[in-house]
Amino acid sequence: MHGDQQVCVPATLHAERDSIKLTVEGEPGEQVSNFVYLGANISWDGTIDRDLDIRIQRANGAFHQLWKIWNSRTIRTPTKIRIYKAAVITILLYGAEVWNTTKKQMKRFEVFHLTSLRRILKIKWFFHVSNEEVLRRAVIKSIETFIGAARLRN
Repeated sequence: MHGDQQVCVPATLHAERDSIKLTVEGEPGEQVSNFVYLGANISWDGTIDRDLDIRIQRANGAFHQLWKIWNSRTIRTPTKIRIYKAAVITILLYGAEVWNTTKKQMKRFEVFHLTSLRRILKIKWFFHVSNEEVLRRAVIKSIETFIGAARLRN
């Protein structure tokens, strides 16, 4: 450390959030339950649940902003899928290469992904089309595959 800079962090990694005392240059640091860093929501307990909620909300917002494209009869489906991958999937999976996801969290991503694809392809729920068939018709991979590829690039 240089000069008067001092950072105090407890020696144990298993300390509860309320027992952490952090000082910077002698001043106490503010404790927060989460914060945004480089566009990702960092939680005090290391889970991605809050970031997952935010990612899905933002991707859903982007999806709805492009509603005219999804409903267009002049834009072909492969072009719609490319727009979806570029505009929606990119927002949904920002920072995915460092996520440690559970099956439940992965399921939430897949539900969003398949629901979006069904809307683009105009597949109604009562048609009883399987998820695999939706992915095949859209010529796109599952979200789990996208996340796996992002992790390998990292």
